[in-house]
Parts: sequence; C-alpha cells; structure tokens
Amino acid sequence: MGGATADALPEEVVAALTGVCDLCARCIGQRLRGVLLHGSAAMGCFRAGLSDLDILLVAETPLPPHVRHRFSTGLLGLGGRPHPIEISVIDSRRGAVLMHPTPFDFHYSEAHRAATAERIATGPLSFRGHAAGHDADLAAHVAMARARGLALIGSAPRDLLPAVRVCDLLHAVAADLRWAMENARSSPLYAVLNACRAIALAESGVLLSKAEGVAAALPRLAVRSRSTARRAGKIYAGETGALDPAQVTSILDRAIEFIGVRANRHLTPDRFSDTIIMVISQFAQWWWPPR
Repeated sequence: MGGATADALPEEVVAALTGVCDLCARCIGQRLRGVLLHGSAAMGCFRAGLSDLDILLVAETPLPPHVRHRFSTGLLGLGGRPHPIEISVIDSRRGAVLMHPTPFDFHYSEAHRAATAERIATGPLSFRGHAAGHDADLAAHVAMARARGLALIGSAPRDLLPAVRVCDLLHAVAADLRWAMENARSSPLYAVLNACRAIALAESGVLLSKAEGVAAALPRLAVRSRSTARRAGKIYAGETGALDPAQVTSILDRAIEFIGVRANRHLTPDRFSDTIIMVISQFAQWWWPPR
C-alpha cells in the first residue's frame, strides 16, 4: 500500500491545501488542534476531476456561530478551485473512542455551497446550532485518517483522533454502500470502487484506497463481475469507458453481503451498554472539560 507526503502531492493540490490551512488558522485561531488530510490525496492516488480534497479539522471546543460564519465565508471564497473540498470539524473532547453515527461540529462540501451561501447572507446567527449533527460516514473517515492520513497542521492523526471500533467502522461502510446502491445509476464508478474496497476490508481488515481496492476484491467477485471491476479501475486511472449497470448492482450486493457477515461477527450483547457508557463519558467530558 502506498501513501503520500506533502512533497509528493501535485503542485496545484499543495497550493489548494495551503490555502485551506491558512483559512483554518485564521478563522479557528487558538481553538485549532490539527488539520488532517485523508482520502485519495493522502494515499497517493488523487485523480483531478474525480477526487475531492478530504479534510478533518480537530478543534478544542465547538465553533461559535460567528466563527462558523467566518469560516464558511472563507470556504465559499475558495470556490472549490482547483479541486472540490470536503471538510468536517470534530471537537477534540469527544472522547478516546468514537461513536457511530459520529457527532460533528461543522461540515462543508461543494454539495452544500448554495445552502451555505444562503446562511452567510442571513448573518452569523443563522449558524447557531446549524451544521452540527451526526454523520454516518465520519467513523470511516476518521478510521482512514488514523490509518493513512497526513497531518497538515498539528500532531499525527493517531495522536489527534479517537479510535474507531471495528463494529462502528463496518456500520459506517455499510451506510455508504446503501447510499451507493441508491445512487448507482448516477455514480456507478464511485459505487464499484467503494464496493471493492469494502470487500477487502471485510475479508482482511485493511483500509485501502479506491485505486487499491479493485485488485484486492477481484478474487471475491463473481467471474462475470470481474471485468466491470477492472474497467472501473482503468476509468479511475484515466481511461474512458462505461460500466455495466447490472454488474455494478451485483458488485454492490456482494459488498453489502460481505460487510454484513463481518459486522455480525462484531455484534455482542454488550454493544448497547457500551454505547450508553460512551455517551455518558463523552457528555461528562463536554460538561466538565479538563483544565
């Protein structure tokens, strides 16, 4: 498995990340604990036109409305150029182990551009309590960042981010696969590549990039589906082509089956009580922060 360093990233990606880091430092100030790159850019397989710049920002405390307003204005100003940005802000006091679905303090992506512009026009008060919530994908993002992320500001990802339980990681991946199934017609490439790396995760417990997942999943796919998976890998690498819709669905079904079997192995009678204890622990850390 490969990876990236800041020096190995394309020049335009480095320039974009520098702009994001400057914005984070300027807007978040002393609350900022770290800015972490994860996803394809961190794993050495960034594809212009296909990949986002995936960023996790760790803050010491929840962002107040005026900071969210200023930060959102800055993100909107970046304009997703030269590459789209997806960024989530996590409160560092969430605890040592992450919950699923995962609470976040703030989230932005190009898909939220119009809604964000409307809130900015309304003023800082429109950000009071807004944008915070739970993200079904975030446990997987945190796990990936811990395993293969790159620190742009602050300490290494493993030092800044909470651990993710295997059961929560698998449930986050399952949620993503369900979304991929619902959107397979409009995003077939995404569906196949994520399904392949989900199969690899279920089989071997490793977190792979989209580029790495196809080869790892091939032995577990039906013979008739393998050419579609290979074609997806080639399209991701820059070739042109189309994917067979029936085989896209078949590959997703296979991934959902594999992830479901693996998840069932990790369900224990104490999972409910574990979650209750974790909620109480994290609430206590929020209510009585360490001095």
